[in-house]
Amino acid sequence: MLESRSPNERIIYQHFELPWPIADRDYVYSAKMAWEGEKLAFNLKSTTSAKSPKTKGVRAHLTRCIYHLTPISDSRTHVRVEVHTDPKGKLPSWFVNLIQESWPIKTLKGIRRMTKEPYAELAELPPR
Repeated sequence: MLESRSPNERIIYQHFELPWPIADRDYVYSAKMAWEGEKLAFNLKSTTSAKSPKTKGVRAHLTRCIYHLTPISDSRTHVRVEVHTDPKGKLPSWFVNLIQESWPIKTLKGIRRMTKEPYAELAELPPR
């Protein structure tokens, strides 16, 4: 986390190591959290920050990423994710497709694992 612009908005830096000969990618993005009716929405998009480190490889562009979390019960949540990103640079389409295939499952499994951590209960939700 680079900055906290408000209780419900953070500026985040994220770096991805990629196998040689493909250059690493990194992102600087705004993450805003708000209720949209019964859904908790996390809206992410690229931004700039004076606090961001120098680019490692290629600075990719996150056009839009939205996570919608809808409570189903006390112990279940429906998650819908939309991602529109430009990895920039010259990447072979087979490599982009490979990442696109594995990304959703890895990400959602990671979210499930993190929600079981004790600190997950400490997260403050925005007011409705």
